[in-house]
Amino acid sequence: MKTDDIPFPQDGVSILVSDLNFTDQLSPFFSGILQDIPLCPLEFIVVGQELTDGMQHVMRNFSDRCFIRFMPHNCKSSVFDSLNYAASRSKYPYLLFVNCGLNFRFDFLASAIDLLTQCPDIGVVGARIDDIDSASHNGDPQIQQFFGIEFKWTGLKKCFQPEQISHLSNDQVSGNTSSGKHLLYPAVTADFLLLRKNDFDSLSGFNKEKGGDWADIDVCLRMGRDLGKKCCLINEICVQLHPGASLYHYSCPDRTACDTIPHEYVLETLDSEEYISLARWFYYLGYSCELGGMLEKSAEAYKEATRLDDSHPSWFYSLGNVLFHLGMHQDSCAAYLAALNIDTVQFCPVRKKANDRPG
Repeated sequence: MKTDDIPFPQDGVSILVSDLNFTDQLSPFFSGILQDIPLCPLEFIVVGQELTDGMQHVMRNFSDRCFIRFMPHNCKSSVFDSLNYAASRSKYPYLLFVNCGLNFRFDFLASAIDLLTQCPDIGVVGARIDDIDSASHNGDPQIQQFFGIEFKWTGLKKCFQPEQISHLSNDQVSGNTSSGKHLLYPAVTADFLLLRKNDFDSLSGFNKEKGGDWADIDVCLRMGRDLGKKCCLINEICVQLHPGASLYHYSCPDRTACDTIPHEYVLETLDSEEYISLARWFYYLGYSCELGGMLEKSAEAYKEATRLDDSHPSWFYSLGNVLFHLGMHQDSCAAYLAALNIDTVQFCPVRKKANDRPG
């Protein structure tokens, strides 16, 4: 992107940097974004458990080019609690929550802010993350790419769970094509999460009740449900992952009791004479219509099933997926939140190296 083409953010950006497991990633992080002269005020708030000598050295090296301060993270609380506090102390109208293992230049950030400025119906902007190092590890010229969050059925565990969509550079994104400039998702991770500070404040920040469990997903879904704003991911240009850096990975532990029904059983039951409750019959009907591509009828059936019996998270996940594909973003976010809030299994984010993750 030429300098003349770079959108000019009218206001400043507060960049909240986290995941400081590897201090050696902090210097290239600052070098990347400060490679060009920023066209708007920037402040960096570095959130970590302790200020090491290495971190102090890096921050001193860049202190003449931007305002940098450190805020300690209490290891006994969630990092999202610390990010809430850091956001409350920030001074600019845009907040970027970012993993220090990423590398991008100012023009990318300016483009993301311009998207928020031009599109008032967008509340969250994420970024496609390219793991350049994956090509050398796998001996393959293709690059592993990471996108937004979807709620997908996993046959192994017979349940829905949040999953960050990833694939090789020449494949297609599930439900989208990788050729689109901007892709809509229910949520993105806090590896790169840009939003307006007034929106973040309106939502009271990351949900304290969630602790470290999917608080980034939760804030994206509440943005859709409560404020009616969408979550958009920039796909035309990307941010890059430093070699050895890690991304959020949501894992679903094995369930001791599963309320979901194996999908292959659903259609058989609809045709059988076995007694089922009216609520479950509507769920089966919704699933059958979804398979047949009749999404409007599927949504109606799922809604009726959840109205009659609101104890099954998988029914709300199914409803959320259908509504999302129908473009009913606010209603889909409400359904996803309902599912997550009654699901007995919490999806805890853990850090994993990108090239260790399944594609």
